[in-house]
Amino acid sequence: MGPEVSVDAASGLPLDRVLEGERARLEPLTEDHVPALVEVGMHPDIWRWMPKRVHDAAGMQAYVEEALAE
Repeated sequence: MGPEVSVDAASGLPLDRVLEGERARLEPLTEDHVPALVEVGMHPDIWRWMPKRVHDAAGMQAYVEEALAE
C-alpha cells in the first residue's frame, strides 16, 4: 500500500501532485501563489478575453480564492 494522497472531492484528482519537466513545472494552485501571480499577471492583455478581469493585488487574491472554492 502506497502513501496516502489527498484527493479533490469533486473531481477525484490528486491535490498534491507536481508535474515537472525540462521547461515547465505544474503544481496545484494555492494562495501562496498570489504574490507571484500579481508580479506577472497585471498586464491588461492577459485578461482581455476573460469573463473576470484582475487589476490589482486584491483582485488577484479574490480571483484565486474563487478558483480554489470551485
